[in-house]
Amino acid sequence: MFFDFIPPVVPLRAIAFQIVFLLMAIAIEATVLHKQLNIPPKQSIQFAASINLLTTVAGWLVTFLLLGTSLSLPTPLLTELKIALMNFIFLTNGLTAPPSC
Repeated sequence: MFFDFIPPVVPLRAIAFQIVFLLMAIAIEATVLHKQLNIPPKQSIQFAASINLLTTVAGWLVTFLLLGTSLSLPTPLLTELKIALMNFIFLTNGLTAPPSC
């Protein structure tokens, strides 16, 4: 069925926050582009949306590429770094040091 392909943990809060943040940033930047550069409103919205979506996609790609590669760190330290970064992204718990084993 369809639900077999959905992962058990879906970061809905992170996705919702990213969408709201993008909408606010696009609106603010479109206004600034329209007023400062005298660009028509429709074109300023397109520019702002393009810039924000490109940087968001690039940021997520860099994040997941860093999580996927070994950074020449010792394995326990790399594991703790990955756990802290995933907690920050998916659970919004902040970058606190994980408990030592």
